[in-house]
Amino acid sequence: ADDPDLDELSTQTEFTVHLTNPRQHDTDDDGMSDAWEIANGFGPKLNNRKSGPPNHKPDADPDGDGLTNAEEEAIGSKPNDSDSDDDGVDDKTENDQGSNPNDPNDSQPPAEGTIPVHVTFGDHSRSNSEKYQVRLTPVEGDAGGIRKRTNRHFGEPQTDTFHLPKGAKYTVELVHVGTSSRHRYLPNPDYDYTLSFISSEIEPAAALVIVDQQGITGIHGESNNFFAQGKTAELFTAVLTSESVATLPADRKRTKLGVGEEVNLQFKPTGLPAATWALGGNIGTSALNSAMGINSMLTAGERACTPSIQTVISGELVWMDFNVVEPTGAFMERRPGTGIRHTNGTASAGFQALAYITPNDVSFINLQIREGTCLAVATGFIANFPGKHGEVHANGPWIDIISGDAARPNLFGGFDTISTGNYPPPFAIGTFTWPIPWLFRVNAGAEKEFIIVTHQESVEANGATTISKGGVSVTTQAADPTSTY
Repeated sequence: ADDPDLDELSTQTEFTVHLTNPRQHDTDDDGMSDAWEIANGFGPKLNNRKSGPPNHKPDADPDGDGLTNAEEEAIGSKPNDSDSDDDGVDDKTENDQGSNPNDPNDSQPPAEGTIPVHVTFGDHSRSNSEKYQVRLTPVEGDAGGIRKRTNRHFGEPQTDTFHLPKGAKYTVELVHVGTSSRHRYLPNPDYDYTLSFISSEIEPAAALVIVDQQGITGIHGESNNFFAQGKTAELFTAVLTSESVATLPADRKRTKLGVGEEVNLQFKPTGLPAATWALGGNIGTSALNSAMGINSMLTAGERACTPSIQTVISGELVWMDFNVVEPTGAFMERRPGTGIRHTNGTASAGFQALAYITPNDVSFINLQIREGTCLAVATGFIANFPGKHGEVHANGPWIDIISGDAARPNLFGGFDTISTGNYPPPFAIGTFTWPIPWLFRVNAGAEKEFIIVTHQESVEANGATTISKGGVSVTTQAADPTSTY
């Protein structure tokens, strides 16, 4: 019942059913395993490199999916079906994107993307006698099952590629598969091997991390014993993720931030070695709390800047760039029925408004806003009222920005009341304008003006009165009955 050559056929089955060699993963030495060849109608005792049908050769692609027979054998997919699991995604696409071409329930790429991991393994010695199998058993972050590659030929180290999900963790094993029947020398088996992992792509926020405390990677020449027997290493496809503390806007993984915004920085998967953290780029007053070990928190600066998180983990540099922006605009929305009274026979108007600041694709909830100082310009009818021309708009109180909704994530913590008061007759044309500067600050820091929001009143000769602020207005006729708007 055993399977010493790891070809997924038991010794009994190989002896009694297929007449293949139970100690040779690939009886005919054509680079494709016995079980795979049998399952797909290939001859497991016919070396397809040298003879047999053209579409059975290791480098043939009978189903036209972009994978050779040898590559299909390596990932366990079908050579005569471009979509082995019938999930609507072809085998090559699934292999390249990191999903399982043999699982109909796994057809989408991993949420964080993949890292191409190249493994080089095999018998590098002059004996040219051994075959090995690399096995990656998922521990975290990969539901695709065990991933494995087997030497296609004796004594020939090969390089294969795994497309592994970012944020996954694996147990690494190197298993001895078999010894060439042509090997007539001692020791027999001759357990020389090499094993190494690299990633060819530079992924700013991701890195390949190998933790090999038992030393199974590298070049080994312990010919009389198999050094990797019963030993394992750990492989991490480490990825640095960011998540805004603010729950709005909905995209909490964005790297565009509002001034003062806080972002949790977390490495996946768990169990990674300790990381060292640093801030680079134009950091302004940005700060990094690196006392959290493998995780950290970035607090964006009080002014526009472009900080870069730079992290070293097991000698690998991982980084993430951010763009911190200041508020640039303000919008107001009139509230209905807000209790501002008009008195019949006077020139008067008023309303209350919601106010929020933009851009709305970042969070400003660590900001405070206030209205600054300016002088009014009054003309005509309104200028005749004492103190109206040159009236001072004093600094207002600091108002917190709060979390609003998807369309208005950065709301004022309260309503703005806009009112003219009552101008008695006789009426004439006149205007009153306050160009009010709006200022912001972060954590009680230095203030900065970012926009002018104009408050304006106008009166017509018949007493019709319009008041507006921030683009929102209401008009009241002098003859309107005393009422609430």
